[in-house]
Amino acid sequence: MSGRSQASRLEDSQAEGWVRALASSDPGQRALAASQLGRQHVVDAIPYLVALLSDAAPIARAPQWTGESGWSPALESWMQPSPGEAAAISLASMSQVAAMPLIEALGLPDATARRNAAWALGELHNPRLPGLPEVPPLLRALRDPEDHVRGAAAWSLGETKDRRATQPLVSALHDRNPEVRRQAAHALGEIADPSSTDALLEALKDSNGQVRETSSWALREIQDKIEDTAHRFGY
Repeated sequence: MSGRSQASRLEDSQAEGWVRALASSDPGQRALAASQLGRQHVVDAIPYLVALLSDAAPIARAPQWTGESGWSPALESWMQPSPGEAAAISLASMSQVAAMPLIEALGLPDATARRNAAWALGELHNPRLPGLPEVPPLLRALRDPEDHVRGAAAWSLGETKDRRATQPLVSALHDRNPEVRRQAAHALGEIADPSSTDALLEALKDSNGQVRETSSWALREIQDKIEDTAHRFGY
């Protein structure tokens, strides 16, 4: 029997120990426990991991992901390695079963929890839930009062590749925060919807160099997609 199936419920004594460690006074131990629960796919721990999303205590480095499935996150850290970020990655590793709890976490009062939930929804281990129910709440998160929540939501919408996000992301190219604008440009490149071309061309005039650079990359991604489509049809 695999470690994953052995530790998938909290009745497992080792899993219970990891859950207790989530309350450790040592943030490194809290982060390690969160990662272990994700590696072993302890689905009963999801509420505990959601509660940890707000934990922004800094740690020296993010726990290295070594889950059984071969999945690994696109980003080791969003802002600063912390127990909350470790919880986000563990939840993302659990795929569909964690999607709805993460969606609900976008409504939490703590901004760090909302940011980590938004990031985790982008990192979700495939397959995603049919219909991508995370997209509408992530679109609402683009209007969050906190810059770092909006930025995480923009990045995650790009990871969904869902064209419902195109026009809201185009609007986010005018966000007051340059990092949000950069993440919106990156997401538009990931989605590669040609309808965003004009907005990205305009973003090449942005006052921030990183926004201009990312917009240029996004335009190349769109052009590559157009050329690939043309080749498939024999042009």
